[in-house]
Amino acid sequence: EIREGFYKDLFKGGSEFFEELADYIEESKKTKKESTVFVYETLIKDLKLFEDAADYHISFNNLNTEFYVQFTGFLEKTLNNTNNTISKKIKTLKAFLHYASGKKLVQTTEFENFDTKTVESVKLSLTEEEVQRLYTLNLSLNKELALIRDIFMFGCVTGLKHSDIIKLKVDDVADDKLLIINQYTYIKTRIPMNNYARFILKKYGAEKGYCFPMVQNVYANKHLKTLGKMAGINTPINVSIHKGTQIIEKSKPKYELITTDTARYTYAGLSLRAGMRPELLILVLGQ
Repeated sequence: EIREGFYKDLFKGGSEFFEELADYIEESKKTKKESTVFVYETLIKDLKLFEDAADYHISFNNLNTEFYVQFTGFLEKTLNNTNNTISKKIKTLKAFLHYASGKKLVQTTEFENFDTKTVESVKLSLTEEEVQRLYTLNLSLNKELALIRDIFMFGCVTGLKHSDIIKLKVDDVADDKLLIINQYTYIKTRIPMNNYARFILKKYGAEKGYCFPMVQNVYANKHLKTLGKMAGINTPINVSIHKGTQIIEKSKPKYELITTDTARYTYAGLSLRAGMRPELLILVLGQ
């Protein structure tokens, strides 16, 4: 992988804080989701930018309230981050500091008080017509976009998370059903496939035993917006953006808000409208 060891090498010979954080990022790649690692990598870059801009030498000994106020102010005013983005980065920093505390590197517990409140984001779903427009896009000349569209559509008709879809193995498919194991409860659920799901699966040959080629979540989110725009999914959606003490109301075209999570919300909405019992829907989405 291109990024392998990048942050560890970049901060080698620097402060103990940055070296430990770089090591933490490398270790996280073995167990954390790709989207989580992406936040870690963004955090270390932002911390370095802050250190240089504010002339604030970051160490394990000065991660206190003064640091928190200055750093979050930098994220808001200089990097133009929303409150939810800042909260995500602070949560990530706190996770690392808990890890560092276990290694006896942190001598203060002030970081426990760093605020990480978030505002619930819009749970966007597509209409049946929008799903159909996306499904029938002619992408014969762009295999990458076609793959991302197909994985997204597979989520729309099965309710599976993007992370579950790309981990789906050929052996998990039998008798037109998908065998899914809840990663927390280990309860097995068999999800029936409709004609759309079966057709999408047949388009891809098994690659190392998996039903679909690997597509990272961050990459998919970026290109889903392109696909939504191509499909004309541009209904104006009002969103509230929280920055500092301000609440900014904006209208955005719907395609700008599409993410991999939209597939599950779409499945839920379409299934309920089709008459699926709520308790069955919860069972399907509960994995």
